[in-house]
Amino acid sequence: MEEISRRLEIHRRTIFRLFPELCQAISAKYDKFKKVCHRQAIEQTRQEVKQAVLKLYSEGL
Repeated sequence: MEEISRRLEIHRRTIFRLFPELCQAISAKYDKFKKVCHRQAIEQTRQEVKQAVLKLYSEGL
């Protein structure tokens, strides 16, 4: 919502007051997006660790 208020040059409270349902929907979608990004980062790290372990194992370490 901060980005929206900055781009529209309207105070955040005004946007919340005028469009409460829309603000909730935008916030919910952003929360979902952040959760997906977090899960992807965890999965990428998991894959990197798995590859490192397999490489070490193949080298006999």
